[in-house]
Amino acid sequence: MSEKGDCLVLPGFTGKYSFIGEVRMRVVSGKAKGTKLIAPKSERTRPTLDKTKEALFSVLLHMAPDMFAGGQSRCLDLCAGSGQVGIEALSRNMYQAVFVEKDAAALAVIKENLQKTHLTQAAQVVGITVGRFLKMRQAVQAPDPAPAQAQTQAQAQTQAQTGQVEKPELFDFIYCDPPYRLAAEINAAVLAHASLILRQGGVLVLEQAAEVAALPATAPLCLVKEQVYGRTRLCFYR
Repeated sequence: MSEKGDCLVLPGFTGKYSFIGEVRMRVVSGKAKGTKLIAPKSERTRPTLDKTKEALFSVLLHMAPDMFAGGQSRCLDLCAGSGQVGIEALSRNMYQAVFVEKDAAALAVIKENLQKTHLTQAAQVVGITVGRFLKMRQAVQAPDPAPAQAQTQAQAQTQAQTGQVEKPELFDFIYCDPPYRLAAEINAAVLAHASLILRQGGVLVLEQAAEVAALPATAPLCLVKEQVYGRTRLCFYR
């Protein structure tokens, strides 16, 4: 999936990844509006079109306007690719974004795009699979069945310093854009673990191929909207 346009190439770049020559991406709105973004040249990444991204955020602004009102709202960009959805969220005044991506080339591009938009300080880039990320969240939030004497030294030290086991914060907006061949599996896992990562009242958006039906929601979430843009179907859960 690509959009004809200009190709941005970094001067003197000699790294291990290259850029797609027929993809034009930019920040659509906010403090980084108009900044050109780069994308890794990889069959495992598929940049979201600017027109789809603009439509996505139009729905979000209507559905949850407070998310972009300058508070402490947080975004989780899963299978982040170039990071453009999380970067758009930060540009539109979300407080923090976490980018989860396993591909090394894509991770380098995310960091480069964050530097270009001057949004690095509001971002965390995590180089693991979505499945691993969900398992880690589940492990942190689950009660520890081990007796106190079986705790590791690191766990004991953390509890001594904080007085409690640290619980990760939840997210107000979660976007998952897996490779379409893996979308059914990855999106189902995200939907099943939504209670571990999505704040009450937050919005989860799953991207998939347009011809594929939306996954049924699992309580307490409801499928509240579906939109098809070309070859892409966006499924909104809340």
